[in-house]
Amino acid sequence: MKRLLIPFALLLAAATPVSANGLRMKTVNSVQLTVDNALTNSTRGASSYSLSTNGVTASALGGLSLANNATSATLTAPTIAQTTAGQPTSVAVSFTLGDNVNAVNAGVDVSSDGLLVDLPAFSNVISQSGGVKGTLAGTVTGTTAAVVAGGAGTSAIASISTELTVGDW
Repeated sequence: MKRLLIPFALLLAAATPVSANGLRMKTVNSVQLTVDNALTNSTRGASSYSLSTNGVTASALGGLSLANNATSATLTAPTIAQTTAGQPTSVAVSFTLGDNVNAVNAGVDVSSDGLLVDLPAFSNVISQSGGVKGTLAGTVTGTTAAVVAGGAGTSAIASISTELTVGDW
């Protein structure tokens, strides 16, 4: 009787429905290594000239000129004379000498390791040296994440993410 009961119990257990849709596990490993670029943003300062007069006659207004192949502007002064002797007269001249005109490709050099070697000689210059890789490294093996710091201007991010879903998905 016992021999008949065991196969019958196994048959009942096999007939019981089992859901394989109830558990899901997803693992994502990632490493992100970043080395900053060198950059320079420069704006050349402009030359300017202005003339304001009252009670004078100008035979030449003056101004700025830039000859061919010249590196900076040249000021020409105005030629003026008082219109009526004894009357109120005013003359205001303003001149700003801007930056020199540099040759094309002159000004910024970046070394092979991303560092700025020299900068342009302009009025407004914003520069950032590039990162130095140095010993920058990162690995994810199994359940272990490791990063090794690099030089200046670098970053490293390593992550292991596991998602476990129970129930229907």
